Amino acid sequence: MIAEKLNASAKTFCRHRLLRCLHQLRLGVIHMAERNSYHVVPGDDVWKAEREGSSRASSVHDTQAAAIDAARGYLSRSGGGELNIHGKDNKIRSKDTIDPGNDPRNTPG
Repeated sequence: MIAEKLNASAKTFCRHRLLRCLHQLRLGVIHMAERNSYHVVPGDDVWKAEREGSSRASSVHDTQAAAIDAARGYLSRSGGGELNIHGKDNKIRSKDTIDPGNDPRNTPG
């Protein structure tokens, strides 16, 4: 009987907490977590895999392909996300959504 009352109290508490969080989210008091993103960018004779918002590179590689493979691995192990690949001119030349990230488009690629 005591266990049943505690279980009912826990369900009520969780429901109220969820509703409060949803309300705060609608008001803009709290924000959804930012997307998990990595950028492959050129450096001085190297290619770097950088997490978006980080002050330093996650890893440094001799080739762009190696940096892309590393960034794909980081994203797939951390729940997926967006991979932004920059060219030598530092402009984004391609983007890829790594599973289980959320692809903003419905088309493959």
